[in-house]
Amino acid sequence: MSSSDPAGQPAGVVPEPRRRAASGLFLLVLLVVAFALRAYGLNWDHGLFFHPDERQILMVASRLSWPSSLAEFLSLSSPLNPHFFAYGSVPIYLIRGLSALVNLWQKGWADMHRYYLLGRLLSAVFDTLTVLAVWHLVGRLFGRLTAALAAAFLTVSVLHIQMAHFYTADPLLTLLIVLGVNQALNVAQYGRRRDAWGMGLLLALALATKVSVLPLLVVAAVAWCAFAWPVSAVAAPSARWPASFSAREKARALLARLRAAGREFVAGLRTAWARAGRRLLLTFLVAGLGFVLLEPYALLDAAHFVAAIGTEVTMAQGIYDFPYTRQYAGTQPFGYQIGQLLLHGLGPLLGALGVVGLVLWVWRVWHRPTRLEVVALTWPVLYTWMQGWTYAKFMRYMLPLTPFLCISAAALWAHEWRLASGQSSSGRSAPAAMRALLVLGLAAVLGYTGFYALAYLNVYRQPHPWLTATAWLCDRVPRGTVILTEYWDDPLPAQGADRECSARVTVEIIDMHTLDSEKRRDELILALLRADYVALSSQRLYAPLTRQPWFFPLAARYYQALFAGELGFELVAAPAVYPSLAGVTFVDNPREGLDLAAPPLLRSVRPPGLVLDLGYADESFTVYDHPQPLIFAKTAELTRAQFLHLLDPGGK
Repeated sequence: MSSSDPAGQPAGVVPEPRRRAASGLFLLVLLVVAFALRAYGLNWDHGLFFHPDERQILMVASRLSWPSSLAEFLSLSSPLNPHFFAYGSVPIYLIRGLSALVNLWQKGWADMHRYYLLGRLLSAVFDTLTVLAVWHLVGRLFGRLTAALAAAFLTVSVLHIQMAHFYTADPLLTLLIVLGVNQALNVAQYGRRRDAWGMGLLLALALATKVSVLPLLVVAAVAWCAFAWPVSAVAAPSARWPASFSAREKARALLARLRAAGREFVAGLRTAWARAGRRLLLTFLVAGLGFVLLEPYALLDAAHFVAAIGTEVTMAQGIYDFPYTRQYAGTQPFGYQIGQLLLHGLGPLLGALGVVGLVLWVWRVWHRPTRLEVVALTWPVLYTWMQGWTYAKFMRYMLPLTPFLCISAAALWAHEWRLASGQSSSGRSAPAAMRALLVLGLAAVLGYTGFYALAYLNVYRQPHPWLTATAWLCDRVPRGTVILTEYWDDPLPAQGADRECSARVTVEIIDMHTLDSEKRRDELILALLRADYVALSSQRLYAPLTRQPWFFPLAARYYQALFAGELGFELVAAPAVYPSLAGVTFVDNPREGLDLAAPPLLRSVRPPGLVLDLGYADESFTVYDHPQPLIFAKTAELTRAQFLHLLDPGGK
């Protein structure tokens, strides 16, 4: 006879109310930690807007005002028309409206040089709410243990912590996607009219945030099909056939099965349409009307909207050559994104566990599908397929996928734990050593990822490298100094950082992206003759252009000669900030794989303690919050003929 407590519970079993209380407390702690990590050091650039997408959104928002009449609202020249559609209108209107409301309480917050902090605070809130949304989503699919693990993994995900420090569309979009998948589960499970309305509203919000979320429409359609699909009463035919069948008979049998499956699929579609077609249409109708209301100038200024979306598509697919996507020339589909997530975005342990977990989850559901899991997997599978083949592989494009990688990682570990603990259908537990190994593995994943997350906060604890480089220049250069900088990168000294310094130096900008010609070569030589310093703000230009010497021979020769010290300039400053904690530093190498010499300063400077070299990091992961600027000072006066020989050996 088993013993029990006074309430009738078996000994050792935690009552359900206590489990819920403990679960709620754990969730509250996670949310507090998640928000603290995301809100730490939001003023990391002192309001100088070093992130170009954030800068663009804030500038567009600052131009908006309320129309004076309905006719003005409907006109193309309406002061509410953003004339910018690379992102949707929701993040633009949201920050403009919030800043106006806060300005009513305290004057000055209507200025973008203050309300950028509101925007970053919103991003931190949105990403914290994503942790909550993941907890709720996973709890419905797998239970509290997996939900707790998935939320914990997402809490310490570095890519999410970084993106929460910018006001861009991505944190809000990711939240809406997770909420949308959660609502799709309601559709598949209940199929109520209110579920159709909720799904439509979330689709509208997501589309008006960024139209790249279009695959979410497929998730909605799959959810309604899952709700209305008939359960076949006929047992599935055996996949085997008699050994006596000839090859022709096997082919005929296979063809017959395919035909039968096709007929069954069509019949299922008809039944599903009859049961849920109207509510599916209601979902899409609400989504369409909501999108028009939230982003009215997509319709009122349709020509501009279509052109902007077309530009974004050509950029993402590499159809048109943009300077900021040249870094992706020669990168491998799928492999590049996975490598960047494993090394930098999530860390190798969580990243590997998430990728393997997602593959195994898809494999299991393919063989033993359940309605809710099919719906939940539709988004990560579709999005992975789309982004894997995309030419432009910005790290932020992975943000809508990383919550599902955290879910997959948690589901895989929890599944193995249940097997090891005898909680599976077999009821047999694994040896204690296996359970101990699983615990140690989980501790390693959370330990490394959490340590990496805390180390990444050092990026926001230290002065931005561009501010350090600006201070270095302004402390040393006399009036009239000529500093050569690059087009398509933020100049040094940083604009707005030291106005007195900026006024007493001459900043000359050279465009290294333009195709080679004698005119471009002569312009570069003339600029080098005049320059006292060459300031490379980041690897934005020298890394991609050096990797393509066949297309940019002049730029490649220029950077090779500059780094080798052959142009009469010596590297004198290279400030850098890295994720660092307790004597451990995570270093990225922007010059990995480049045909560039290492100047003496770079060879001699190394962070103290244990240095973990993570290799090349995607440009978009480093250049906004922790780039490494390089400042070269002129140490020798070369003649035009010498420059000509170095940059164009065949020139005269």
